[in-house]
Amino acid sequence: MSTFLIDRRFCGPPESGHGGYVAGCLADHIDGPARIRLLKPPPLETPMEIIKTGEGAELFCRGDVYARAWPSDFEADAPVAPSLDEARAMSENFAGFNNHAFATCFGCGPDRHKGSGMRIFAGYAAGSAQVAAPWQPDRSLGDKDGWVFPRFIWSALDCAGAWSFMESTGSPALLGEFSVRIDGPVFTGREYIITGWEIRRDGRKHRTGTAVYTAEGELLAVSRATWFDIDPNYLA
Repeated sequence: MSTFLIDRRFCGPPESGHGGYVAGCLADHIDGPARIRLLKPPPLETPMEIIKTGEGAELFCRGDVYARAWPSDFEADAPVAPSLDEARAMSENFAGFNNHAFATCFGCGPDRHKGSGMRIFAGYAAGSAQVAAPWQPDRSLGDKDGWVFPRFIWSALDCAGAWSFMESTGSPALLGEFSVRIDGPVFTGREYIITGWEIRRDGRKHRTGTAVYTAEGELLAVSRATWFDIDPNYLA
């Protein structure tokens, strides 16, 4: 058992943890690729416990289970990445600049300054089936040698999935399940390409993929996620 506390820096919605970050912290307790199921929004700055189980690990707070994790591999397929210049141009079309339910989100919040949030603003290009953005990990996201901690690769893979469909639905969404496979190292100070695409939708449920590539287009990490549209009144 280990104690876990989500610093306010790592929020998604203003008063709960960023889904990718929380999932990545739980995945630290799983060997290899993992799947995380987020059962309810985890509170900020509140002591929680991560407990190893026969299947993987669980996140507890005040007697309730907030998330479950278990080993789960999957095929690491992803579309060809746009170029870094194309990703920069696509990022200028980020829909969240005009309407963002969680503007202080650690992953994609435009109200977060550089060095505080990740500022991954994934947008579309005309005729494109995926969103994309550049990402340059801040030094605070890695160790002394510049290796980005896996939990922040999970974080970087989160929000682009939601932005692959939210502009078309007009509704905010929350992450329900997240699987990530990391096949290569990511370093602070270097530029990467983040992409996201919708695989299918079923009513208010969306299946998405995201990926991290080098500036030259080499695939380093890939995800599969399930998102759920939420009632805007949830934010009231």
